[in-house]
Amino acid sequence: MSGPFLEVRQLAVSYQAVAALRGVSLHAGEREVVAVLGPNGAGKSTLLNAVVGLVTPRAGEVRLDGEVLTGRSPDQVARRGVGVVPEGRRIFGRLSVEENLRVCPVGSRRRRHEQREVVYALFPALAERSRQLGRYLSGGQQQQLAIGRALMAAPRLLLLDEPSLGLAPAAVEAVFETIGRLREAGVTVVVVEQRVHQTLAIADRAYVLSAGTIRLETTAGGPDADRAIEAAYFGEAHPAGAGG
Repeated sequence: MSGPFLEVRQLAVSYQAVAALRGVSLHAGEREVVAVLGPNGAGKSTLLNAVVGLVTPRAGEVRLDGEVLTGRSPDQVARRGVGVVPEGRRIFGRLSVEENLRVCPVGSRRRRHEQREVVYALFPALAERSRQLGRYLSGGQQQQLAIGRALMAAPRLLLLDEPSLGLAPAAVEAVFETIGRLREAGVTVVVVEQRVHQTLAIADRAYVLSAGTIRLETTAGGPDADRAIEAAYFGEAHPAGAGG
């Protein structure tokens, strides 16, 4: 494969007269964890929604492994190997863990069975509670279920929108450990987060998004990366592509 695995080129999205994204470009290589950081209202969720086809950009394009995703429906994007875990988890509280996992429409029955075993190996607590209703799981277990449901389609690219939101500290640590394990399993991960330091600890690269614009791209573990990201996060001007 030549070029980035995921490539977002000059993406622009508007809601009526309000610009949510203004020429956003970023990329992710295979088996990379890429962080998208920024304050509330920066456009982070809009970016993920544009990648998966939930919103239509007015300009720019998204490519996965060289194939254009822009203009495809969410189910077509999913079938090309893109999974998403939305903010707030959105599991089915009245369905059991097992039933939540069975909701996935992608792949053959045999493949879904194999993926269910992968999910249960990754999250033993879900295997132990496979018949328990989703609404009775802890917040951390619900987040595991949301990630597990996305993994049922065996995605090559997984998008995580604020996966630590509203979780207890121990559950937050478990989420970030899971992201590292997903990379080890060969999944490319793009994670939108506000927990800067914990996200940088597991990311290969990071982008700071503010007011719909990329303010900074940096290697997560690079010299002075924390300082540069903090400055960009709180509004000081840094050119995209600048290091620490």
